Amino acid sequence: MERGRRVTIKLDGKPIEAYEGETVASALLASGHFVLRYTQAGGKPRGIYCGIGLCYECRVTVDGAAAQRACLVPVREGMHIRTGERRP
Repeated sequence: MERGRRVTIKLDGKPIEAYEGETVASALLASGHFVLRYTQAGGKPRGIYCGIGLCYECRVTVDGAAAQRACLVPVREGMHIRTGERRP
């Protein structure tokens, strides 16, 4: 399998390595980051569930655009990802 070029993206302000063209979800999972947001009611943790863009559980903010599904957004050099800051 051939991967895209190695790039650096920022996750909640911290740099992580990723591969261009792979999804944000795969980059976050590979870096060991499994909780992407918390529910408004009850503060329950949410992460990647379906992986194909149907469930909306993996919503993150990408370069200032809120509610992006991490499983659909391809990684590119220098992008800034912000997970849900709400904690229980």
